[in-house]
Amino acid sequence: MTTRTGACIIGYLAAAVAANTLVSAYGPWALLITATVMIPLDLTTRDVLHEQWLDDHLWPRMAALVVAGSVLSFLTASRAVCWASMAAFAAASVTDALVYQRLHHRTASVKMNMSNIAAALVDSTVFPFIAFGLINPALTFSQASLKILGGICWTILFLPLYRQHRSRRA
Repeated sequence: MTTRTGACIIGYLAAAVAANTLVSAYGPWALLITATVMIPLDLTTRDVLHEQWLDDHLWPRMAALVVAGSVLSFLTASRAVCWASMAAFAAASVTDALVYQRLHHRTASVKMNMSNIAAALVDSTVFPFIAFGLINPALTFSQASLKILGGICWTILFLPLYRQHRSRRA
């Protein structure tokens, strides 16, 4: 494992645990805070790891990442939030991976942003429903919008790392 891969894994896990801890402590309104920075970081980091693991056990590693984030969250967050997080991250990660892989012939920016959009919509619907029993279109739209905008920002920051890894593979 490279240092960059390790840093991506640590960033992914730290953001997931921080997001779950905040939502456990402050309830549904914290979803808008986590949707701005933490969840978009996870979605974008997932794309970078997808590229790094593409030829090396992608699906088991992605599943392990979701499980590790859930296990760590159980130490700091409520059980309802942890179960909701695990379900939402699993659904969003699968959605993200499928869209990302389907767009394999497109530019990195297109793959990352389009897969983040799909995953943001899934995550913004699944998590509040499981954690709080909420079906609130305004909250879902607000969260998804913030995750999409945050994902665009993280994509811009991650593109040099992504391109550097791609050039090494070529």
